[in-house]
Amino acid sequence: MAVFYDTGGGDIYAGETKQDCVAAMKSDIGDEEVNDWLNQGEVQEVSGEMKMRLENEDGTPGELVTLDSEYTNLGYGYCIASSNH
Repeated sequence: MAVFYDTGGGDIYAGETKQDCVAAMKSDIGDEEVNDWLNQGEVQEVSGEMKMRLENEDGTPGELVTLDSEYTNLGYGYCIASSNH
């Protein structure tokens, strides 16, 4: 069963465990910043039923889907959604 964590900065990470998600965040962002977020309670678990909007290839908004429906278990954590441009 997947878990999803929102960094509070526009990214949502997915993985099999919180540790997978945190490891991916640290790989992408850096240990110090992620540790600060964790210590300040900024990283929050979110439900797999949370919806995100896909983006079409031409950059226009696409359909709404759940995090669960977009998650693929690759054996590690990764950023599944981002509102950062």
